[in-house]
Amino acid sequence: MPKTRIAGVEIYHREKGQGAPVLFVPGLGLDGGIFEETAALLPEGYRAVFIDQRGSGRSDAPRSPYSIEIMAEDLRGVMLDLDIEKAVIVGHSMGGYVALQAALENPELVLGLVLVGTSAVGVPAHLGTLPSARAVLGRTRGTLEQLVRANIDVGLGSRIKRDPERVDRFVAARLEAPHRGRGVEGQRGATLTFDVRDRLWEIGCPAVVIHGLEDPIIPAQRGRELAEGIEAAALEELEGVGHFPPLEAPETIGAAVRKIWRGEGALEKPGDSL
Repeated sequence: MPKTRIAGVEIYHREKGQGAPVLFVPGLGLDGGIFEETAALLPEGYRAVFIDQRGSGRSDAPRSPYSIEIMAEDLRGVMLDLDIEKAVIVGHSMGGYVALQAALENPELVLGLVLVGTSAVGVPAHLGTLPSARAVLGRTRGTLEQLVRANIDVGLGSRIKRDPERVDRFVAARLEAPHRGRGVEGQRGATLTFDVRDRLWEIGCPAVVIHGLEDPIIPAQRGRELAEGIEAAALEELEGVGHFPPLEAPETIGAAVRKIWRGEGALEKPGDSL
């Protein structure tokens, strides 16, 4: 399996296609395959790199402390290992935290950001997660499939719930690379202190913020604030979509990637359509 060893920790990644590099960074407890449908919608000429973050998927789950800064360094290490000089980084949920941190600490590596269902802050008191979602996300009892399904189902919007077979395929794919409790706890701990709200002005690359209006885990208001804080950012809000646009609206993510790589002029400010 292709892995990059960073300070003794092996980070799994795999590639698809050749050309303009796009790094796909998943959220808490998820693996890079959550972006499979998005990558399949990209035309020829793109190099998709799927990353499993430390603690989940096929990457190591060390006992050492986790932080968003460390995971951003993992991202940098993978890019250097793969000889990627500059890329569009797509980050979902916690993966968005890592993408933001990478843009702040290593701006020379980041051509643009696609920030999906994420926020500039992970501190629970400021996040706004609905109580119903908090109860499910904290659940620890049940089979692995029951826990995976419960965590996914609570975040889904009304649009995808009309297609249960698609959800079943998504759950089955996640079970092929199950997360480990130690890794998930480490990742969760990393999110609890994340807060770059006062540094968003430093991000100079173009960004597209994509957020479901039915997201109960990271409410849409956090996406609006994120887009408002990044000078060259556009906001795309999605009706009937919850916390998982990579499953619910992969075509929107793919369109944002193409827009940034094509360099179609300055991105419009929040509220304008892509």
